[in-house]
Amino acid sequence: MKSKSPPSTLELKLRLILMLAALERAGVSPVEINQLHAFAFFANVLSPLWNLDPLQGSVLKRKEGPYYRELQDALDELIGMGAVDVITLDYRVVEDGARLAATVRIALRRVASVLSALKSMPDEIAAANFLGELAFIFAEIEPARAEEAVGADATYNAPTAAMDRVVDFADYRRSSEADYSVRAAQRLQAYAPEGVTLSQAEELVLYMRLMKRKAYAIGAR
Repeated sequence: MKSKSPPSTLELKLRLILMLAALERAGVSPVEINQLHAFAFFANVLSPLWNLDPLQGSVLKRKEGPYYRELQDALDELIGMGAVDVITLDYRVVEDGARLAATVRIALRRVASVLSALKSMPDEIAAANFLGELAFIFAEIEPARAEEAVGADATYNAPTAAMDRVVDFADYRRSSEADYSVRAAQRLQAYAPEGVTLSQAEELVLYMRLMKRKAYAIGAR
């Protein structure tokens, strides 16, 4: 399968603005960097539930959680432009030493014109609606449990997804074959009462709450 074109830096910046704005409205702000990458992961693997293409169809799988290098570069540029504020800056101890840890927040007044322009673009409106729904259910997961929630995800935890390797679910592979998260979410229909058809929003909420329960079970071990 031919790979899709990678997103441009501009596309990544615009999507980050939408993500951070959605998290701000949901009360997940300031957001930790690892937590932001976890949110981006769920946004990518679950976007087909809303008939949207993932912005990025692969992710680096790490013990510390998912990581998108290009997204991080775009975030750093937004910080340099003043569109995103760094609220705290510290170090986090990990197995191989220490990593820079930070919390960030969207500077809503500075990006107001960008958000207004995005509201005139049908594709971005659909993406913003999806991210808004996802952010409110993502807000139920404590920051310390975000990585465990990703670790419980059907795509991230697939048998073929090796640690410290790229997990490809929509770049070189068909998402219908490799994006197990969407298929798992859609299978939740089997648990609905007879005669009830779950909406895409309900599938999203039920799947994320399942990830939350699994994350807390992992953390309690």
